[in-house]
Amino acid sequence: MTNQLQSLFEKRIVSVEESLPEGVSSINNRIALGENGIYFLRVGFADGSLLDCVRKVKSPRIIRNGIRLISGKSARFTLSMTLHKKILGYNKSCTREISLYKHLDRSLRRHMPVFYGSFFDRRSGLYSLILRRYFPVSDGTHRFSAAKRALNTLLDFHIFYYNREDQAKRLGLNICSPKDYRRSRGFIRLLFHADEEENRRYFSEQKLNKIERFIDKIHLYAARFSHHRSFSHNDFSRRNIFFTENKTLIYDFELAAFQNPEHDLIELLIYEAENLSRREILELIDYHKSRLSPHAPPLRGMDSKQYKELLLFNAYEFIVIRLSLLRIAGKVLGEGFVDSLLSGADKLTEILEEDL
Repeated sequence: MTNQLQSLFEKRIVSVEESLPEGVSSINNRIALGENGIYFLRVGFADGSLLDCVRKVKSPRIIRNGIRLISGKSARFTLSMTLHKKILGYNKSCTREISLYKHLDRSLRRHMPVFYGSFFDRRSGLYSLILRRYFPVSDGTHRFSAAKRALNTLLDFHIFYYNREDQAKRLGLNICSPKDYRRSRGFIRLLFHADEEENRRYFSEQKLNKIERFIDKIHLYAARFSHHRSFSHNDFSRRNIFFTENKTLIYDFELAAFQNPEHDLIELLIYEAENLSRREILELIDYHKSRLSPHAPPLRGMDSKQYKELLLFNAYEFIVIRLSLLRIAGKVLGEGFVDSLLSGADKLTEILEEDL
């Protein structure tokens, strides 16, 4: 690895210390490698300087390994996940972040950690991304303030890439068409019904019926809002956001997609729902709309009913696809955060149904 790092930095390296971070949990990394895929590096140069870096390891086998691990002994799940991996956002996810660092507009790179470069190790078959390591600053920021600050940063991506599908393809973002949603309805239903007891525990019978009808028509909703798309992080939660004194940095763009920008808003609100009041949630929704509207003509043309439908589409789409997969993976890998997501999803959809 020293030789590859030396090529990236173009300086003679005299030492490389590598260590595992404590307490880091990542479903994607554990699926990819069977271990933690993030390492801390301290690189010593011949001129006496030191540099702290993060090495993110990516495996081209992540999709195959993930399907095998999550599916267990179910041939039905294995086949379904293989056929419908695009709807999960996992197609090309191994190299998507590398592509983003190379092609993302420079004005937006200030919102991402400094990227020194990447290399591929043919012996192990693994990619490595080398990023600057940042150290946390404890500023006592309230959850609402932190959520608004993170949302404000991501809005720069939403605004810059709004309806620029040509740029989305250049970046390698995942793009699902209404036809993809229609083709995957059976698989989406299979995902959502993987734990019926849990469904009944978190969602009312009325909401479960609504989710069933939503899955039936998910491709129609996707078509209705397909003229309103932009860059979406698609894994927008606190674990992928880092605050310094004067910056908000966003990590982990493996699942980045070209879809409704409200997807990121909804995902953040579901993750933070237990820490936010009803009023704060509605204020963040209003803030996102007010900042994006001047740059998004279709959004300005929506009445309140249509906007509510847009938000509910993204909320229920998250529930039946992303959250359903996290529920399955969480049980297999012993992750404990999924319960709060189910509660958050139920709380948010109630707020959207009643208050908008």
